[in-house]
Amino acid sequence: MAKKDPLVSIIVPNYNHERYLEQRLESILAQTFRDYEVILLDDASTDYSVDILEAYKGVFEDATLCINSKNSGSPFSQWINGLRQAKGEYCWIAETDDVASADFLSICLHYLNAHPDSAVCYTGSCLIDEQGRNSTKDINHWTPQERGRTILYDGKSYAEHCLYWKNYIINASACVFRKETALRIANYDWGQYRYCGDWLFWFRLARLGNVIEVCQLKNYFRQHQGKATVQSNHGNGGVLEDIKILELIEQEISELKILKKRVRRGVLYRKIMRCVPEKSARLEAFSILKKQLGGSRLDYYIYKVASILKLFIKTHAKNERKNCKKLIV
Repeated sequence: MAKKDPLVSIIVPNYNHERYLEQRLESILAQTFRDYEVILLDDASTDYSVDILEAYKGVFEDATLCINSKNSGSPFSQWINGLRQAKGEYCWIAETDDVASADFLSICLHYLNAHPDSAVCYTGSCLIDEQGRNSTKDINHWTPQERGRTILYDGKSYAEHCLYWKNYIINASACVFRKETALRIANYDWGQYRYCGDWLFWFRLARLGNVIEVCQLKNYFRQHQGKATVQSNHGNGGVLEDIKILELIEQEISELKILKKRVRRGVLYRKIMRCVPEKSARLEAFSILKKQLGGSRLDYYIYKVASILKLFIKTHAKNERKNCKKLIV
């Protein structure tokens, strides 16, 4: 009799996370939901990660281990590798420096099953440091009415009014998504990016189905100097990817208003000023913003005015998120 496919494929992409790997794998083993396979991926680590992965491969009931001989250069190419191997109906990309609560999978699957037109479900995240200590910084920004509840967003509305402004789905470890919906994303160009490919992936996924946000802290998002998001702020690599991805997003959303686009370019201009300390790299980023999107200092001033008038106009990131089509359940 043929073995039944698991309901969930847990994709575990690793690169040099020996320090955090055991805690991540133990948090997978602690899940109350058990119908899953584990796809362990190592991107040519230079530490002792592979030894740990090989030891845990035998602990999981259903696990495979793939070790790259050469580093791929992008964490998102590993996502694609895992997605192509996955046998489950749902996928969870459990990044190896993060941790999940024991009921994470069961909660996400409950809402995905209750809302079959949804593409992805994500929970709130709590920041933790290298030692695993919780931060008091709030990165979820729920209203009192939202906290502890679950929000069902219209996917296309979420893409246009939330993900257009920034990647609100800040950590893949907080998400479970439908594999078949992800495979409907025809273009795998998001896998070529080093820093921001997840933003483009979530944007395209949201346009194919609704988005569920569980306003509970069930994911623990580790902050350390080795993270790609931290490294992206050391030069202009992160903002250059922002510019390119915003260009692609605007090609896929029709009828964007001119004012909204100009405010968005102003947000990017501000990010370049704040996040690119080296002068030549900053000037290069300004030049590419101008060439690719027509963005300029004038857009920054338009953004500043919009920020002052945010109580009166809709074209502002915080207002747009409030106006996104949603249902609190």
